[in-house]
Amino acid sequence: MFGLEDKQKQPFQYDIEKEIKNKPEKAKEILKKIEEHETEIKEILRKGENSKEFDELKKLLEGYESLKVVIGRIQKGK
Repeated sequence: MFGLEDKQKQPFQYDIEKEIKNKPEKAKEILKKIEEHETEIKEILRKGENSKEFDELKKLLEGYESLKVVIGRIQKGK
């Protein structure tokens, strides 16, 4: 009705999805940065100096792990 039927909505894509699909080498670059940050965080956690900071860094580390999973799914879905 009123010409709206013909318009199909494109599925939403995050910016990172668009970048990785357009430039697959970008995924390797992002994963390398994630590994570097994870290494730094793990070193800080091993020292265990500040317990308040420990919880925040643990959440950040979990976020990096989730990002790696998402990037893997994007790469598989090319």
